[in-house]
Amino acid sequence: MPKEKESIVVSDRSQITLPSALHKPPGLRGSSAPTAEKVSGKIAPTPATVIETESYSAEQIAEWNRADTLRQSQRRRLLDKLRNKPRA
Repeated sequence: MPKEKESIVVSDRSQITLPSALHKPPGLRGSSAPTAEKVSGKIAPTPATVIETESYSAEQIAEWNRADTLRQSQRRRLLDKLRNKPRA
């Protein structure tokens, strides 16, 4: 496969701008979050998937469970609505 060679721009903040000829084939797009690694002294960007995760403490979960509890009157109204709902 022939190598493509293009000029890149490095900003004062060390941000690199890739020409479209270099980023379109491997699937890199604007607003994507690729990974990059150094391979034989060269930077190799690779498409990646970002999965946002959060961790919650047992105390936070317990508080949400307490706050999510229905009062008896709310529970009765909800059950009445569910029982009277026409079935499809």
